[in-house]
Amino acid sequence: MKIKWHGWADFEFTTSKGVKILADAYYNGPNKPEDVNEVDYMVITHGSFDHALNWVNIAKRTNPKMIFCDHGTKIHGLKNGLGNDKFRIMVPGFLYQFEGIQFQCVQSVHVAIFISKDGDPEPGAIGEKEGEAITSFPFSVIIKDIDGCSVYVPGDTAIGPHLKTIGELYRPDVSLLHCVGCPGWSAEMSPKEAAIALQWLGSSIGIPMHYDPRNAFMDQEVNQFIEYCSLLCPYAKIKKLKPGETFECLI
Repeated sequence: MKIKWHGWADFEFTTSKGVKILADAYYNGPNKPEDVNEVDYMVITHGSFDHALNWVNIAKRTNPKMIFCDHGTKIHGLKNGLGNDKFRIMVPGFLYQFEGIQFQCVQSVHVAIFISKDGDPEPGAIGEKEGEAITSFPFSVIIKDIDGCSVYVPGDTAIGPHLKTIGELYRPDVSLLHCVGCPGWSAEMSPKEAAIALQWLGSSIGIPMHYDPRNAFMDQEVNQFIEYCSLLCPYAKIKKLKPGETFECLI
């Protein structure tokens, strides 16, 4: 499986058979929606704008075969012209399989409420846009290729015992990890907590995500995460990608 980081929490996976899977769709610089030209399957982990700002725009342009999301995110898509047959609802425990690829929904510890407006494909934050407030139920997902390679896509999650369970049940080959906070804001996981999460997940490869490498504070926290990983899970290789860079997972 090829794993391409478009920046922030936006990832594009290309399976061994060439199937394109898009996970989350902020695409608000340096990555842009136009960077995505082909999507077979789309996963939107929750409806907050920093994970979902451009998913409707990209879905309308690329016409994916299926979109995996929660109920609230689906409502926003239906309000903005996407057909009901395009969606599969994700609830922890649900497993879908298409073209030999498994989409295993697992628990996330997070909360999300966004503003949705008819005719406006971009979800907004409360207080920044007027419209209907919609509750989104965040989830994480393990995507497993037909060749056996698997990747854990967290969306947003805090540290917790669910990560140990995911590691015991699925032990993904690659884990994407949110390990930084925005300047002036808190974070779902600190650099040390993210390293502990990687230890619990048991992945041999970790990829930091949900940050802007142009921001010195965020980049420093990613480097701290890498240092903690060298102490807590030295067997794991950490791939610090640049926006637009691709890493190929070979098992």
